[in-house]
Amino acid sequence: MKTKLLALMIVVVLCVLVVAPATAQRIAQDNNGRQNDDKDDRDDKDKDNRKIGPTGPRGATGATGATGATGATGAAGAASATGATGPTGATGPTGATGPTGATGVTGPTGATGVTGPTGATGVTGPTGATGVTGPTGATGVTGPTGATGVTGPTGATGVTGPTGATGVTGPTGANGATGPTGATGATGAGLSVGAIVNPDGTVQYASAGVTVSRTGLGAYTINIAPGIFQNVSIPMFTQLSDANITGSTTNGTTVVNVTFTRDTFFHFVMTQVRPQ
Repeated sequence: MKTKLLALMIVVVLCVLVVAPATAQRIAQDNNGRQNDDKDDRDDKDKDNRKIGPTGPRGATGATGATGATGATGAAGAASATGATGPTGATGPTGATGPTGATGVTGPTGATGVTGPTGATGVTGPTGATGVTGPTGATGVTGPTGATGVTGPTGATGVTGPTGATGVTGPTGANGATGPTGATGATGAGLSVGAIVNPDGTVQYASAGVTVSRTGLGAYTINIAPGIFQNVSIPMFTQLSDANITGSTTNGTTVVNVTFTRDTFFHFVMTQVRPQ
């Protein structure tokens, strides 16, 4: 408030300083005008009292009178309206939490709830193990010997006893004369040959008279010596990888060709079958 009053007083003083010189000048001009008017009036009277010659030239304007005293300071202006209230300051930090209050008295125990329904009967447990057999009772007193009974029938023949140990082998007799050679019988079924073949065509095992060679990518030729098979024989293969057989040919006795999707490790068995 004091600052506003001081600012208002400064404004008033400045207004006085600006307005006073102009007012003083107007007053001086008014005084000069009145002096000139008075002089003119006197001149007019002199003209009336005597014959006046021609009017002389107007005299020079007199010097400006001294500046009048400064007027009294005007009354203080009305107080200006109070300024708008400034914004509310930031909220101060929250005070420390007060101590925890004392624990209240424990309330009375609530009434017991209604008893729930009886649960279903559980499954009967397994029968317990049989108890240990009790000790045998003491032997009773032997009764008196009864009368000799009637002779019973003859019992069945007993079981034959075990065969006695084999006697020592006697000396070998002289060889008898060799008999004539019999006729050659027909070749029976079931004759087989086989091989365990590596991807490069070499073998880990092969029956006598069996050879294997790799003839291309995944392609193998198996040769069986003539005379091993007398009848048609069927080849069988077991591949030991994810390679698949794409083709197989045979003449039934001496040659087998097989092709896989790639070089692979496999087993080969060829079995002679009974003729039709």
